[in-house]
Amino acid sequence: MTTCRVCDRPSASSLPVGVYAPFFSLRVDTSRDEHALYSARGAMRALPGRSFASRARHFAARKLAGLRAQRPPTLLRTACNFCSRCQSLTLSHAYGYDDLKPLYADYRSTGYDRDRISVEPSYAGIAARVGADPVERTSRNRGVADFLAPLLPQQAMSLALDLGGSDGKFIPPEVIGRYRETHIFDTSDAQVDASVRALAVRKIGDPEPGRYALLMCMHVLEHVGSPRAFVIDSLKYLEPGGLLYLEVPLELDPGVEAQFTSRDVDRCIVIHEHINQYSPQSVARLIESIDGLTLLKNEAADIDCGWSTGRVGRYLAQRVG
Repeated sequence: MTTCRVCDRPSASSLPVGVYAPFFSLRVDTSRDEHALYSARGAMRALPGRSFASRARHFAARKLAGLRAQRPPTLLRTACNFCSRCQSLTLSHAYGYDDLKPLYADYRSTGYDRDRISVEPSYAGIAARVGADPVERTSRNRGVADFLAPLLPQQAMSLALDLGGSDGKFIPPEVIGRYRETHIFDTSDAQVDASVRALAVRKIGDPEPGRYALLMCMHVLEHVGSPRAFVIDSLKYLEPGGLLYLEVPLELDPGVEAQFTSRDVDRCIVIHEHINQYSPQSVARLIESIDGLTLLKNEAADIDCGWSTGRVGRYLAQRVG
């Protein structure tokens, strides 16, 4: 067992069941992953009749012995961790901020879509709608507003901060209106959308620690290498008594626990932009593991994105002490 990077408990086990999606491999240096397995022959079919575990051992032995073919090896699989306590799935390798930045520097831009379609042609069918469909915006914003509004001040002179908020379209006006200003701190070069720019929303390059009464982090924790460490670092921006709102997609396949329990490595888990997968209890356990945070409210809810449907977890915590 290893320590879970979500709930900080020694309750995570590892299996070589992850497979990098082509776009991830295009933009991220996966050679840094010490858990990666490679095939000198380019395909699992090269060793018919063997179990995956046997083939994996064969490939690993060839790699260590320096017996690979002259052509570049094919990345075969990598290891994932599953935590039996918080029911989360993470990559065994912890990618850092700089490692993952190439994924998001031009997030959802024309260049981003072009690169992704070049290696994942099926993405062309939804590229124009992801993050832009009005149904998605309405569904997500209504859900956040309904969840948060009862616990927000009616009108505050304080500030709010959205970490990873991109162009600001997914910050509900009902939340923006409760604060003097709302700042966005984000790695992408996306400009603040005109619809929220007029509502005292702006991007900043360096948030001031301890200045914010509300910190929002929506659909970010599935993208970071060390989710708990990310949340702990983010707390520096919150004032004492400030509120922390976290939202994540709930994507964990119920069969993953059985897969790790039985040590079944014949199934694979595709690693795309979402390098972590969560169940409803994952983020609640994360919050409970951090001294100075108290969970106030949480829920799991369905959303309609127009181009797909999904389920999200919403969590509101308060900084105390």
